[in-house]
Amino acid sequence: MSREEPPRADLVLWRGDDDPSLVWEFGDASTPNILQGSTFTLIVQWGESGELTRRSDEADSGLVVDVVARTVTWAYAIADVAGLPRGPVAGYELKRHASDRTRTWAWGTLIVKSGLPRG
Repeated sequence: MSREEPPRADLVLWRGDDDPSLVWEFGDASTPNILQGSTFTLIVQWGESGELTRRSDEADSGLVVDVVARTVTWAYAIADVAGLPRGPVAGYELKRHASDRTRTWAWGTLIVKSGLPRG
């Protein structure tokens, strides 16, 4: 038996910005506690060795789970985006950890833009 593929969501960040936060929403009114007991890890990778990892169980990571709103939010810092290459060259996965199990809940391309020639 195979499972459904997690949703793909390509996202855009602007170099030099730290707003708006990236938000993933899961479930609906019929699943109010879908994120109860969960932690999440956001993994961004580019090139041969570039990687940025944020965990919702680390207070200063900017990755926050809101069980009531059914959302996971990444309030990224300017330094987070500054380290990413421009263009559609970084991939990401958002992984849920619950009950000793890990599962990818969202994935896609992280596109970094800038209107400045050296941005």
